[in-house]
Amino acid sequence: AVLACPPPPPGQQTKCDCDNEKGEGGRPCMFLGLADGRVVTVLHFPCADDPSLVGEFKTSACVSLNHSDEVTSFCLCRSNTLLCSSSVDGTVLLYPHAMCCGSLTKSVLALRNVNSAGHNVPVLSLACCGVVSSRAPYMKKDILVTGDQRGLLKVWVGNAAAEGLHGEDLLLECHSTHRSTTMAQYRMSSPSHVSERGIIVTQLCFAMNKYLISVTNNGDMRIWTLSQEESIGTVCVQLNLQHFIKQAHRGSIESLRVSGDILFTCGRNATIKTWDIPS
Repeated sequence: AVLACPPPPPGQQTKCDCDNEKGEGGRPCMFLGLADGRVVTVLHFPCADDPSLVGEFKTSACVSLNHSDEVTSFCLCRSNTLLCSSSVDGTVLLYPHAMCCGSLTKSVLALRNVNSAGHNVPVLSLACCGVVSSRAPYMKKDILVTGDQRGLLKVWVGNAAAEGLHGEDLLLECHSTHRSTTMAQYRMSSPSHVSERGIIVTQLCFAMNKYLISVTNNGDMRIWTLSQEESIGTVCVQLNLQHFIKQAHRGSIESLRVSGDILFTCGRNATIKTWDIPS
């Protein structure tokens, strides 16, 4: 898994309150997820003599070993300030200081994807976006969606304004893949993405902060919209299927990218297609 970090706004410096023991400096520009569960930061060092030059890139000495199996996907939450990673071990981790200094040492377990028997199920794809609460417009909610090896999508909702990160507050356990589970300020729902055995969700992405696009290893693509129901202390988010494109590619769809209202898809058969996203 690879994630290229968006550059900070011009003239804005990212503040970090963590202890950068290595004192490496540089700006995190890329994160690499390896097959053994490690996450590696790639740091960019601008050229001091000539800022117009590309500068130098180095892998950080700080490496996360918190996943026990292959890292499958990354995404950014909280307005691109919080790094998340998913793994074949069925967990999603958060890295509070990754985006400011590249530090991966203080990871937090966000959720564990389990089946009805309590066994971990690999999380293969991950996507996040922020929505504004209709009851409290000043409160922004993070919507995290996971796609797993069974072909299921799961929606997780969190309070982006919450101060601090505590494992006991963020850890969610799914006791059933067919009903919603509420825990503190979070609620999860699981619409099925699978109509036949062996279908897995390979990639997820949000478009225009309005649509969720999911693709599978048989070449199908689905476009969903989000709807939310709010009550005191909880927000329930549901996915509503808007478009289903059967065999958008021949074979597995391996990559999704969005630029404005254009969607790019890349298939395992070495083809790239462009799609207009409905406004």
